[in-house]
Amino acid sequence: MKIIAIANQKGGCAKTSTVVNLAAALGEKKFKILIIDLDPQANATFWLNAETNGICSSSLFSIDQKIKKLIVNTSANSVDIIPASEKLSDLTLSVSPNFEQLKQNLSFTELNYDFVILDTPPTLGFITQNALVACHKILIPVTTHILSLAGVYQLMQKVSFIQVKYNKNLSILGYVASRFDTRTRHAKDVLNSLIENFGDKVMETIIHENIRLAEAPSFQKSILEYAPTSQAARDYRDLADEVIKKIINVNAQNLSQI
Repeated sequence: MKIIAIANQKGGCAKTSTVVNLAAALGEKKFKILIIDLDPQANATFWLNAETNGICSSSLFSIDQKIKKLIVNTSANSVDIIPASEKLSDLTLSVSPNFEQLKQNLSFTELNYDFVILDTPPTLGFITQNALVACHKILIPVTTHILSLAGVYQLMQKVSFIQVKYNKNLSILGYVASRFDTRTRHAKDVLNSLIENFGDKVMETIIHENIRLAEAPSFQKSILEYAPTSQAARDYRDLADEVIKKIINVNAQNLSQI
């Protein structure tokens, strides 16, 4: 089981879009996926039409929490979720700053999933730090806008701190250029800057701006279900292939067999 945190403290960076649609693309390839929605806005929970029945991922910050009782089904094939709610907003006020509680609960639980994907809030606070301590890899969506790059540098400082103090095994899976508009020179300049600064850590897959992708949450469907032949669906399938190659070391010629 590989735990991947999707994080970027900059809002509007396609973070939840990456979580939902990457999970759906991996599920389409018959991997079993668990999303843990750690964002108080609960956008991933809504997008996947999850019945929460009072369940919230805030319970994962309690000692010895039984995780299996928190898991609910979603509208996407092979994708389950631990939903979020507004309870997460008050989390830091009600618990001690234990940055390893989430990791401890995930470590002591037998989960029958290939990937666990953590959707984090757009801050570098208590919840995001717990996610970085708990995960094996971090995938960073970056909108092709200059302000997004500033947020990435701040995130990297926090990642370095977590690596030294809490999680020496944490590594960068990659940076994903998202909401890329081929019509603007600015987007291309920011993409080039991203590559200049982070080199081969920038994923080859680019997530293009796409109206179908913007519409999908309203219908509570992943882009693969809502518009399976769209450019956005192709982008997220390509991203899933790239993630698989990086994590599982599957040869490109064998991806079609998965």
